[in-house]
Amino acid sequence: MNNKINYKVGNILNNVTSGVLLHSVNTLGVMGAGVARGIKSLYPDTFKTYAAHCNDQFDASGSALVGTYIFTKENQGKLTIINAFGQTAIGRGGRHVSYDALDQIFSDIYSGYLDAVQTIDTVKIGAGLGGGSWPVIEQILLSRIPDGCTVNVWDFK
Repeated sequence: MNNKINYKVGNILNNVTSGVLLHSVNTLGVMGAGVARGIKSLYPDTFKTYAAHCNDQFDASGSALVGTYIFTKENQGKLTIINAFGQTAIGRGGRHVSYDALDQIFSDIYSGYLDAVQTIDTVKIGAGLGGGSWPVIEQILLSRIPDGCTVNVWDFK
């Protein structure tokens, strides 16, 4: 364990109702599985914003959105959900997540939007359905978390 990442066990959607929740999405406007599916169900306005953004920024390859993010506010503004465009493709098997995209997203989030935020909550972003290697993603994340900030990584068991 280190001082920048805390590992927690439980359903992130049941445990995080305020603060900042970061998760990875595809560029297709589909939240059909994993944490994204739960967000779609619990926070339909977040899904609508995400789907509209995908539609507005559509390009056949999906590459225009990869490495970017959008955020929405939920629970009367107490919860910020960051939809991080970490992959274009969906499906099971193989790696869909882009490590470069996650690196860009983490860099942008910590150098811009989250300047004043000290804690964010996420899952093993990109390592589940995205097919990425958590040890690789963890190192990318660690390289971007500024001093004084903490990331809670939830593991649903």
